[in-house]
Amino acid sequence: MTENTEVVPPSDYVITPYLERLVERASLFLEAGLPLHLRGPAGVGKTSLALYLAARQGRQVHVIYGNEAFRGFDLVGKVSGLRQRAVLDNFIHSVEKRTEEIDPLWTDGRLLRAVQQGGTLIYDEFTRSRAEANNVLLSILEEGVIEIPHPRLGPQLAQVHPDFRIILTSNPEEYAGVHKSQDALRDRMVTVDMVGRDSETDAAIVARRSQLSPSEAAKVVAAVRSRLSTNRPDDNVSLRPAIMVARVLQRTGIPADPWHPEFEQICNGIAGPPQNGHKHA
Repeated sequence: MTENTEVVPPSDYVITPYLERLVERASLFLEAGLPLHLRGPAGVGKTSLALYLAARQGRQVHVIYGNEAFRGFDLVGKVSGLRQRAVLDNFIHSVEKRTEEIDPLWTDGRLLRAVQQGGTLIYDEFTRSRAEANNVLLSILEEGVIEIPHPRLGPQLAQVHPDFRIILTSNPEEYAGVHKSQDALRDRMVTVDMVGRDSETDAAIVARRSQLSPSEAAKVVAAVRSRLSTNRPDDNVSLRPAIMVARVLQRTGIPADPWHPEFEQICNGIAGPPQNGHKHA
């Protein structure tokens, strides 16, 4: 599990009309205290959007990446060792009494810290964790309490801080390594599907991430989209191949020219050949 308090500064996030509408809608839910779930295929910008939204909240950000091996205690916390203490009683100078105590060492999980401190939690690809590991979220999102398995006192309930916010992201269930989330959990969150992304948004993001000019970035986006699978709408195509192509061009000085042989080779090597067998301007 990883914690990362580096978020996307608002000035570094690309805003296009499509993204502005998405940000406004998602922010409305977060400001109302609702759990936000960003859903969409890999590479469409879910994590970047989550980090940007978290930055706008102005609170400490905790990031958890979904993991097949997670159990509930990985999110809440667990005993991570033992602490031994020796107590010396020398009240009567001629009598020395020595007592040894062994206490469990408890380490808070990132979920518990965010819940108690009122931070913003990003649970990235939460469906890569098994459903039973995510059961701890049910009482947090519904009753506003979290159960802490205290090592000495037994299960204890703690109130969720009123400023706590959570943003979850997930890929479609048909993706490898993705588990079906329980209905009760999905019912407790507001899901925003990241669909409808346009070429203008893709080109703006690619230009920002690669330092290519907007016109060159637009040509890269068109070339990459023509090479990715035709069984998906264009707005579900991953941005990562286009960003990789653009970075290669920026480093090598090769022009974003669909008729340039080296440009074609780079695009074919990263995204595969065009689906329809034709070059795209």
